[in-house]
Amino acid sequence: MAGPPASSSLSCKDFAARAGVNPRTLTWWRSKLARIGTAGPAPACFVEVTEQLAALAAAPPIAIAARVQPL
Repeated sequence: MAGPPASSSLSCKDFAARAGVNPRTLTWWRSKLARIGTAGPAPACFVEVTEQLAALAAAPPIAIAARVQPL
């Protein structure tokens, strides 16, 4: 997109048409981003990576097979 509708002289509907998006989607994102902006960014947090966690992360995923019994 060229810029947000707030910095444009176009209506939300016209801006959405020019950008090739649904006007309702644009409105939804604008309200969502406004809510996030007022809350501020999430605080950063760090997790200690131990050898055990590193080994779990490197391990292949486990496939779980479930049997479904007919009623």
